[in-house]
Amino acid sequence: MTGSRAAISTAIGTPPIVQGTALISTRITFALILAAAVVPPGAANAPVTTPSEILANPDRFDGQVVTIEGTVTNLRQRVSRVGDPYYKFDLSDGKQAVRVVSLGRSPCRSGAVMVEGTFNKMKRGRRYTSYNVVNASRVICRQGSPGDEPGGRARSAEMPEQIPVASRSRSARQS
Repeated sequence: MTGSRAAISTAIGTPPIVQGTALISTRITFALILAAAVVPPGAANAPVTTPSEILANPDRFDGQVVTIEGTVTNLRQRVSRVGDPYYKFDLSDGKQAVRVVSLGRSPCRSGAVMVEGTFNKMKRGRRYTSYNVVNASRVICRQGSPGDEPGGRARSAEMPEQIPVASRSRSARQS
């Protein structure tokens, strides 16, 4: 190290070796954060499945990242008590359906979708216990789905079709 760098390093109070180690440590930390942000855990290994396949063996999928294809039914837009928008819908394959929940506004109001998220066989909340729910991290509308607007934009609406859902909620407070 040259005399001026050693003098600056000593004036700041950091030894020259620690200063270089901190730079390397910062670069490694940044690389790890970037890698974690680009690839969500398990998403690359999640095969595409259907609601019927998941409900046939919910223990196998419990707590796992899943990718499910199906049709949106019973879309409901809501706002939480603290003012955060969220939506939920039933994802059906024509035989069975699972409940999908996600924050924000729904990207599509009907039609074929692909959902990526974590499946929970049972999810306990403050007041309710829900069964067979997917907490969606991503919802992808299929092009040409009925109800989608030109240009890929879609609005949310209530769906009139009713399909039996394996996602029933019970009050956690039992008398």
